[in-house]
Amino acid sequence: MKNRPYLQAVRWTQGLSQDECAKLFGISQPYLSQLENGYVPCPDELMKRIAEKLGIDFLELRRHMPANRG
Repeated sequence: MKNRPYLQAVRWTQGLSQDECAKLFGISQPYLSQLENGYVPCPDELMKRIAEKLGIDFLELRRHMPANRG
């Protein structure tokens, strides 16, 4: 998992593709790619849905999202 964005590392650990996760989260695959790489900020409501669907802690996800670092 070295040098991978946190969300990408989590989904890889769970054996999920970007396309699978995008469908699970109700967003497009290109949008998920932009979120993972910090090109666009992730709204809290979407981040909560992502955390719930992946079974991870919302605050941990929020802390690691590239566009939400500060």
